[in-house]
Amino acid sequence: MFNIDDTYSHQQKVYLLDKTKKNKSTLISINTMSSLRDQLSQIASQTQGIALDRKRRQKIHSASLIYIPKVAAAQDFEFIYDQVHDHFLELCSIDSRFEAFKNSLFAESSITLDRNTLNDEENKDLNTNINMFLLMASSKWHLNSTLYAVEWLVRRFQIQIHNVEYFLFCSIHHYQTAVFSKILSISKLPKNYNATLNPFQKPDSMPPNSSSLLKLFYDFEIRSNYFKFIGRLIKHKLGSQSVYTFISVLAINLVATYPNILSDLIPSVLEISAKLLACKDASFKEAQTAAHTMLLVLSKTDLNETIIFAAVETILTNIRDNSNTQKSGFITICSLLQSLNGEVKQLSPRIFKLLNEKYGNTLIYNISIQELAVNKFVVAYIRSAVRYNYQGGFDAVIELLKSYSFLSKYEKKLIISDLINLSEIIQDKSLLAPIFTYLVKEDELLVIESLIALNISPEIFEIRLTTSLFNDSEKMDSSNAESVLKEISDSKIVGSMTTIEPYKEWESKHAQYVFNEKVSVLSIDASRFNKLLSFFVEALGRKYSTKQFLEFFFTTFESRITFLIRVLASSAPSALKLVIAENLQRITGSIAKTMNLFALVPTLICALNDKSKAVREVVIRYLRTHVLKRCHNDQFFMIDSIYGDDVEIALFEPKQCDKWLKNFLDNYNVDLDSFYEFCISKKSENIDMIFWADQAKKCKVYTCKNTIINIITSSKLYNSNYSELLSSVLTTFIENYESVKHQCVEEKLNFNALETTMCSIVCKGEKNESNIDFITSSLNSPYKSLSEVVIQRLYKVFVTLKFNVKINILNKIIDATAKTPELLNYDSLEVLQTLNIDCDVYSAILNSSNIIIEEGEEAQQQHLLKKRRRRSSASVKSVLQKEEVNQLAEYHLKKITIIIESIDGSKNLKNVNEQFLAAMFNHLNDLETLDNDGGLPILYVQEILCSCLLKSINILKEQQQNQKSKTKLHTLRPDILVSAIRLSPSPQVQNKLLLVISALASLSPEIILHSIMPIFTFMGTHSIRQDDEFTNNVVENTIKAVIPALLNNSDNITGELEVLLSSFVAAFNHVPKHRRVKLFTTLISTLGTSNSMHSFLFLIGEQFYNANTSFKIGESKEIISFTKSFINNFDAEEQLSAIHNFLDLINMLPLIINNTAESGDLFNKAKKAMLQKPLFSSNILRMNDVELINFRKYLLVFLSGIIAESDDSYHTTGSLKLRIMSSILEGNSKIKELVSTTTKTVLVMVNDIDAHLATFKNHKSSRVNKKLLKTKRQSSSSTSSSKSGSEDNEFTKQEILIDIKALQFEILSDVLALLTIKDYTEAVIPLMSNEQDDQIRYHMTLKISKRFSYEPVGETVDIMKNVVSVLFANLLDSSSNNEIIYVSLNVLSYAINKYKETLSEELPKALEIAVDKLNGEFNENVAIASLSVINICIQLLGIKSLQYYSKTVPKALALSNDLQNEKLHVKNKLVKEELQLSILLLFATVLKKIPMFAGSNLQDFLLSIMYAFNVKEEIRLNIINLLLENCDLKEVLNKLYKIWQSGIFTVRNEKPNGVQSMALSLYLSTLEKTINLMDKKTCKIQSAIFFKLLTHMFEFRSYSSFDNNTINKIESMVHVIAHAFILKINDQLFRPLFAYLVKWAFLGENVNNKDMSRNERLVQFFKLFNKLQEQLRSILTSYFTYILDDTNELLLEMTEKYDVTNVNLRRLVIVCFGLSFKYDKDEYWRSSSRFEMVCPTIISQLKNIEPPLGKFLAKTIGALAQCNSMADEHNKVMQKEIIKHMKPSCRSNEKLWAIRSIKLIYAKVGENWLVLLPQLVPIVAELLEDDDETIESEVRTGLVKVFENVLGEPFDKYLD
Repeated sequence: MFNIDDTYSHQQKVYLLDKTKKNKSTLISINTMSSLRDQLSQIASQTQGIALDRKRRQKIHSASLIYIPKVAAAQDFEFIYDQVHDHFLELCSIDSRFEAFKNSLFAESSITLDRNTLNDEENKDLNTNINMFLLMASSKWHLNSTLYAVEWLVRRFQIQIHNVEYFLFCSIHHYQTAVFSKILSISKLPKNYNATLNPFQKPDSMPPNSSSLLKLFYDFEIRSNYFKFIGRLIKHKLGSQSVYTFISVLAINLVATYPNILSDLIPSVLEISAKLLACKDASFKEAQTAAHTMLLVLSKTDLNETIIFAAVETILTNIRDNSNTQKSGFITICSLLQSLNGEVKQLSPRIFKLLNEKYGNTLIYNISIQELAVNKFVVAYIRSAVRYNYQGGFDAVIELLKSYSFLSKYEKKLIISDLINLSEIIQDKSLLAPIFTYLVKEDELLVIESLIALNISPEIFEIRLTTSLFNDSEKMDSSNAESVLKEISDSKIVGSMTTIEPYKEWESKHAQYVFNEKVSVLSIDASRFNKLLSFFVEALGRKYSTKQFLEFFFTTFESRITFLIRVLASSAPSALKLVIAENLQRITGSIAKTMNLFALVPTLICALNDKSKAVREVVIRYLRTHVLKRCHNDQFFMIDSIYGDDVEIALFEPKQCDKWLKNFLDNYNVDLDSFYEFCISKKSENIDMIFWADQAKKCKVYTCKNTIINIITSSKLYNSNYSELLSSVLTTFIENYESVKHQCVEEKLNFNALETTMCSIVCKGEKNESNIDFITSSLNSPYKSLSEVVIQRLYKVFVTLKFNVKINILNKIIDATAKTPELLNYDSLEVLQTLNIDCDVYSAILNSSNIIIEEGEEAQQQHLLKKRRRRSSASVKSVLQKEEVNQLAEYHLKKITIIIESIDGSKNLKNVNEQFLAAMFNHLNDLETLDNDGGLPILYVQEILCSCLLKSINILKEQQQNQKSKTKLHTLRPDILVSAIRLSPSPQVQNKLLLVISALASLSPEIILHSIMPIFTFMGTHSIRQDDEFTNNVVENTIKAVIPALLNNSDNITGELEVLLSSFVAAFNHVPKHRRVKLFTTLISTLGTSNSMHSFLFLIGEQFYNANTSFKIGESKEIISFTKSFINNFDAEEQLSAIHNFLDLINMLPLIINNTAESGDLFNKAKKAMLQKPLFSSNILRMNDVELINFRKYLLVFLSGIIAESDDSYHTTGSLKLRIMSSILEGNSKIKELVSTTTKTVLVMVNDIDAHLATFKNHKSSRVNKKLLKTKRQSSSSTSSSKSGSEDNEFTKQEILIDIKALQFEILSDVLALLTIKDYTEAVIPLMSNEQDDQIRYHMTLKISKRFSYEPVGETVDIMKNVVSVLFANLLDSSSNNEIIYVSLNVLSYAINKYKETLSEELPKALEIAVDKLNGEFNENVAIASLSVINICIQLLGIKSLQYYSKTVPKALALSNDLQNEKLHVKNKLVKEELQLSILLLFATVLKKIPMFAGSNLQDFLLSIMYAFNVKEEIRLNIINLLLENCDLKEVLNKLYKIWQSGIFTVRNEKPNGVQSMALSLYLSTLEKTINLMDKKTCKIQSAIFFKLLTHMFEFRSYSSFDNNTINKIESMVHVIAHAFILKINDQLFRPLFAYLVKWAFLGENVNNKDMSRNERLVQFFKLFNKLQEQLRSILTSYFTYILDDTNELLLEMTEKYDVTNVNLRRLVIVCFGLSFKYDKDEYWRSSSRFEMVCPTIISQLKNIEPPLGKFLAKTIGALAQCNSMADEHNKVMQKEIIKHMKPSCRSNEKLWAIRSIKLIYAKVGENWLVLLPQLVPIVAELLEDDDETIESEVRTGLVKVFENVLGEPFDKYLD
């Protein structure tokens, strides 16, 4: 800032405003004024805030999230508040928590709140509020209202400076969005943020990428602050999914990218994870997922055990019932535990409890779906379960081990060791038996190894658990058994932790369990037996006497011995059995020697199932030594009590007992795996079977029962006779299923094995009803495992069962499935499909399931009606409407569905026969009854039944092929299929039925012969309308399969084919468009093209006729397109033959012209012939004579459409033309014959039409041109029979016949065009000669150019020369009419244009003939064609065509002039345009090829082009460009000047304004392009002429009739042209020309139109001058000298004499001064003389300035101040002059613009004018109290604000 002391040191007294400490203002006087800078500094020091300099304030205020800086800088706080307040209220409505800021941050009082004036405490409170708002806004950035609300915080509170960190944190999770980029661009970043984010602060920079953010958060301080920010979010429940996702991704990437900061990072991440896990807001799911993700990543780092278990507990504590968080939490827990090092310990009790609470039954599932390793979790959980949860058993642990099989050997050993240790302390050691059974099964050696490691032998451990576990026990023999028994001690069996008490105490403690009943232990339940056995083991382990134990716990001898025998037969450990065996031998000695012990044999035989050889040896020894010796005794031990009281068993006779046992012991060897085969002897088969069956029935120990039944059923002698003996066993088993299952569990018997054994009772060939009932009962039982076992048994025996048994079982399965499918626990359908059921069985089941309908009440006891399907009757329907009958019908439908589904999915279907197919046909029939009469849903079963039929027929085909025989299916009824097809509403069912018909047709064609037409009728009306690939294939397959049957077995093939085609074509419009070609191609190919294609074309032609007569143009086009694509699928010979035959069908249509008797006879005769062919539908037969003629016409239109070759079809491989050419080149002479025959047929048709046309008396030959092909006329649909209507009919017939003739010509041309070019010309040239009819000549000539368009030039030159010679002959022939001449010239033009120089010899003659025709009698078409030929010839001949210039160009100019002046009578507007265009194109060619001779006609060319209003402007502009490229530009400019001088644009003429304006536009465009193309030298030479033309064009306004807008546009274009010209000349040349313009404008020199006023000239001048100033800027400043005095005087005049008409001129003059001031770079206007002249004049304009001009004046005054800002004296003068217009006495408008002027000055150069500010203070104070509110508002809101921006402080203090 300048020091203003020196400038104003002469001032002695100045009054200033000063603020005292008490904020009171006092007016002080000082003798010497200090500098303004010192005063401002003093004021700033007294304020509490920080006074920012003006530029910085502006920059801060312009920072915005919404507006660009330029717009934002102009907005005040009131405006901003109004803009954002509604959005804030909207935000409050979305989240009511925002209302807390309604009375603080968003209060209306905040508009005036400046945080720079607040103290520290107030700023702290403000920051707290802002930070809380930003916390809340962090989840709402997707809302537009959030953006606007934050905008207020940016603009008013500068949060981008004072709260920048929170501002960034609250939005950083949207770092890839435009919002964050905007926030970055306006924020003042702290130093530690700058290095990373500074590159992204530029306006056009991309958003930050992820790597940049990672670098940012590498900084510890930033990272810590952000984590604190997230903590506050969670604390206040303000989080969101996007925030949580961002923090998790950030943490993960930081951990992965920067391992060097893990020691600082991990605690922070753990802390934030804990907070996220405890999150309680609405986004808790996302928060927990984020925490889980972070902890999952941290688990890959080195975490200590304490942290891991703490994290796991925290996760479990906070998991809620949500599947997603539970899943992610479980994954994280597993990963954390997996990171543990060393031995995996058990979990804490709390963690274990939480795991079971949160996951419960889903734990195993969660483990099974994990893709990562979870073995450590599994180990920790199982070890915890062993420790904390063993009381309930280990079923869950077993399931867990089964589901997860990836534990290492070491981990398994840890679990096994825990379980072994547990066995030391628990009382009920049987709890451990299931899990050790599983573990031994999985890894026996590992269990043994673990036991040995703990100094426990496997045998002892088995005794401890009272369960046989190890396979090695089978190796135990008597030698090592003794050593095992010696090792038994208390610490090994009961456990080292168990206290050994005296026997008597132990005995009394368990006295309640003493067995004192007089019953066999073999008859008690297993749980009681197990308890007694556990006491025995415990006594054994405590080294108590076994004798004492047995005598105390078993009070009877029988109970002791049966206890010991039961132990031997149980699953007890082998070592224990050895101990038992010793006791048994000891006790047996106490039995009387006379007792026969054979009652014990069955149980002892069952004991041989033990896997230990030692046990088996002991048992065999016992049998030999104790049992066998007593077998001859008659008295049996426990014969009536062995299995319970009064349960007597059947035993052999003593001798038989001895014999049987001896035989068994002799044959059995303990080394054998099985003993079953020795139990039943073939010699004593019956008695043995009875004995063992009795044992099986009465034995109550299921381990033994299982063995006994296996003995029986494994015998090779077992059959259904013996299975009956065991029927009661099966009955009892299923009746007591659950209790039996419980007993098996207690006995440790595999229950599934028992079920399998029970099912084995049902033998192959089973015939016992009870056993069969067991199968069906088991299948219908609620026991799934039993059902599965029974099903497996059924699979094995089903084939062996009798026919009626099979039926019985299947019916029961089907009935159960139909009645109660929800109760079945097996897939009955799969069972039925897997069973080997033959077709005879299925036939019987199907036949037994036919519908039986009862009618009448009296018929309830007998079946009155059992019949095939018949049409629905009222009686049948009424029966089915009854509720009970309807329910039976529904049940029947379900049964049928099951049967059909089983057949459809059967894996063993074979031996298909006629009866089986007939049964399914009958059911198809029955389904219709259920549908039509019962209204039941049958579609599904119908479709499945169709699949079954199809499958069965295909199997039958294979059978016939294998057997090489053919089955005749006489009993099948295909009418059922047809009926089902017709009645079914389902396209899928219809398609399946059609496939069945196709299959039947291929199997036995004769069976479907009588149903063919109904089938195809249905297909035509339904199937082919479906738009799916499957249906399409079905229809095609049906056509291919069925039609051959028709062709081979029909007497009237043609008639039937026509009927069939009619049914298909009738549905043509309903067939999907993209499927038509393939479908009908298949149909015609199958029918045979020679028999059917022409008929098909006729039927499609009828469709075409219907579409056109119904005005369905789009449909008719589709028919043509389809037919062309269709016929392209056939070869050329087939297509031509079909076309020829199609013409024959057309000729069958009668052509009746006169209503005579003879004509009537002919008409009736023709119709009678048509009646013989089904092809002619009733619609055709009903047509009258006019309609038949019209029908013929449309058939020809159709034929023409499909024959005609388009450009696309020509290049298509299926093109008929290409195929014919290929065939001709291959030597196929038949093709030529067909074309020739077709041509003759068409010519005959033409002659026939001519003959009929000749019958019209008043027939006049009329021109028939190519446009008749489009035939837009429509014939009337009906004719009147009245006399008055007959004449109309005659005229209609004549019109149609003319159209038909034209169409026949088209067809003739198209047919000939199919030939090769050589053959084509040979055929056509004779038809072009003058010996032919003119119409034939015309049409043949017309089409020849199109035919040549597809041929290459080099190969067809000679052929074209022959054609040209014919054309010359026709053109020179005087008899040729104008139509022939016109078409001949067109073809000649085409030929020359295509063949060019190759026809050089013919060019002169062609040019001569064309010139001659042009100068002959005028005909517009001939003239156009002649000009075309001339044009092409001049292009090719060039200067050689000069001799015809005089005959061509003048004639063309004359034609052009006549056209412009409407002297030529050309009615057709299009023809007129074409003629005018031809003339212009000729001019263009002349200008291009012989421009040196065109100069004499240049002016005429230009005028002709400008006024060729019939030609488009673009074309005329192109011709003008051509003219300028080839002509001398000086000459062009001269001609343009002469054209203007001629007055054609200035003198009012008769041309319409539109034509005149377009001509003028073209004139100006020509002038502009001429100037642009001229070089500087040419411009210098032509400058005088141009400026004369320029002044003439400036005067255009004075005599133009155009409206003001048009004139302004013209003048604007003139200024553009002038500017372009001036830029091409130098200053030396331009100055005199500028002086010329000045004199013209100011003095009126060289004015052409004296009526033009001075002001009008000045407007033109200043427009041009202002335009030049904008372009040339300072270069033109000095030119102001030429006009300074006059312009200054002009402005003074406007001030003194106000004239409203001069407003535009005044604006231009003011702008002129403003532009000169603005671009003054050479201090031109700082000259005191010039300044003193113009300054008062310009400022004085304020006196009476019009409001619209005020802004221009203010800008001009501002520009003057800016260019003189460094001249202090000039500044004083200007301010003084402006102040004159701010006085109270001045008018409001004057003061307003003076205020705005001074505001603009201070805004631009305020610092230079600051010293003058004190002079304005009193004036401003007065204006602030002005009566005019506009003045007061402008000062307060505008001027004062500018002053404050300059001062950097409030202006109010100067006013107090």
